Amino acid sequence: MPSRARPLVAGVIAGSFAGFVIRRVIGSTIRHRGTRIRINHPRVSNRMVGALFWQLYERAEADQIRRFLPGNSDVLELGASSGVNTVQIAARLAAGHRLVSVEADPELSSLAEENCRSNSFQDKVTVISAALSYEGSEVRFQRNREPIGGSVRPRTVATNTISVPAVTLAQLTADFGLCRYTLVMDIEGTEWQILQHPEELKGCWRIIAELHDVEEGSRTVTVGEMIGMFEKLGFGLLHQDGRCVVLDRQLMP
Repeated sequence: MPSRARPLVAGVIAGSFAGFVIRRVIGSTIRHRGTRIRINHPRVSNRMVGALFWQLYERAEADQIRRFLPGNSDVLELGASSGVNTVQIAARLAAGHRLVSVEADPELSSLAEENCRSNSFQDKVTVISAALSYEGSEVRFQRNREPIGGSVRPRTVATNTISVPAVTLAQLTADFGLCRYTLVMDIEGTEWQILQHPEELKGCWRIIAELHDVEEGSRTVTVGEMIGMFEKLGFGLLHQDGRCVVLDRQLMP
């Protein structure tokens, strides 16, 4: 199929009408990449249902998790959303390893917990309702109508915002004893804050992330620049699919 035609086809098969039909036929849950995802939830749109059915929902991240997530590592996930990728991560973890998953939107963190329970992953996954921030104990978070896209760095006038607890990488790794872990994140530009606190990445040896251009003062920090900054911290670029990257700590045994 010509590359220019793919977005059009995807828009049809994973569009709102297709999702409406799929939802009516399937019911309350949908099978997605070997897991069960709850779809009878007000934050799960028909468009999301269509994307889940055709395995187009966050495809690049899901493929990188499948290919590059080591099962013999603890995992810290920032930006769990509704838990679609959370259960994909949990399914790949070997016995004795755990996943700490952070989501700022309390409605979505509750949904992520439900999806973990419905897949019997509740014993290996801890879901925390908080947002990554280094600017105090609470942060204003802008919710999005869709499960993805919420941010502490809104791109538009901040509406539909809520106050949520703030956490840092250092707090999370200390609280859960994560000494050597994989970091999975999709936090809509807040990854820039981590790059301002590189000491926080101690113990992280692989990163699977969707990066975002960030407006910082009068300039834009691009995804390419962020990759370069991670490389200066000792992370080599192992794989890239658009904005989605896999970075591996170089010289690690």
